[in-house]
Amino acid sequence: NAYLLINGVLYSMLGDIRRFNVGQFRYSVTGAEADDLDAVLSEVESKFSSGNTEAVIGILYWESGEREKAVACLEKALTLDPKNAYALNYLGMQFYEKDNQKYLEYSQKALRQKKDYSEAYHNAAAALMGLGKTEEAYRTLLTSLKESKLPHPNTYHNLIGVAGKGGVAIKSRRGAFTIEEGNELSDQTLDELYDATKKRMELFCGIMDCFLQRAMYGEAQYFLEKAKAEKIKTPITFYYANIVYMTNDDADYDGYAQRAIRDENLDYQQLYTLGTNYFGLNDMEETIAALKKSLECVPSYDAIYQMQINSDLGSAYVSSKEYDQGIMYIAKALEIAPNDGISHLNLGRAYVGKGDVDKALSSFQDALKHSPSEEFTTYVNKQLESLE
Repeated sequence: NAYLLINGVLYSMLGDIRRFNVGQFRYSVTGAEADDLDAVLSEVESKFSSGNTEAVIGILYWESGEREKAVACLEKALTLDPKNAYALNYLGMQFYEKDNQKYLEYSQKALRQKKDYSEAYHNAAAALMGLGKTEEAYRTLLTSLKESKLPHPNTYHNLIGVAGKGGVAIKSRRGAFTIEEGNELSDQTLDELYDATKKRMELFCGIMDCFLQRAMYGEAQYFLEKAKAEKIKTPITFYYANIVYMTNDDADYDGYAQRAIRDENLDYQQLYTLGTNYFGLNDMEETIAALKKSLECVPSYDAIYQMQINSDLGSAYVSSKEYDQGIMYIAKALEIAPNDGISHLNLGRAYVGKGDVDKALSSFQDALKHSPSEEFTTYVNKQLESLE
């Protein structure tokens, strides 16, 4: 488990934030002990330069909240290698909201050493925003789209947020639907974002996902219309499916979703999205079909989606009263994330359906143990009452 976290940090150093987050996830849900971590650090030490090894250890301490130990390791990394971009970037993070000028200087030093370092762009933009330099922050984030192998997950949201705060956006564009106040984007800004993302599918999908998450359906449609006119290779029908789902036009959803699955080369995350949309429409047959397709192509490193797909597949089978199938998939989810409360809850639902009260009770108690939030507790207690 600790080895997976180490790999996550190394992916971060390579600019692959998605795999970095996966590494963190695997570490947190399986609860690796400190002894395991020390053993792995010793094992990998010989594979990297001394500066990078200290930087890895520093990043691990930083992400686990031990900031003093992190700073000590990162400073040591710089004494061994004064140009270590990872150490420079993380050292700068200690000045977040305290000294934005120093925060900026460290981020910029990191970028001079590694111009495709996505997290350093993210930090530089945050520092510039803290200094009130909105236009520079916006340009920095645009540069990140061009230079980074995989931009920081918050880049798209930050771009829209910065562009919608004035200084960049001048005239608002409102599409067919009302968008969130303060996020209106000018025609010029929309065109600039489109041109910056249209040539790389992961960038186009990233900004589209952001639009949908922020209920900016007019902007999403504007991008799709341009992409369709220019014959850009991107999952256009998939995004139309999501727009009609989110705007409650359920009658058209199935047609768009089925065309997207048939005609577009969707990745596992997009197939998962279609599956969960079908779940929201209470169509368990199509939920199961889409989630199974997603599970077939999920990469081995992405434990987050492996867990979620298996858990949701299990839930869909339970809702379809196919309890043994549900238990099988939920068990796979719990192998990956034994502390996931939702999976324990759905396992309890399956055992209720099978009439196994003892196992249902045990599963519901595990659900409460691992997810003690008030809302979740209320729901689980209702399930427990049904067993009495």
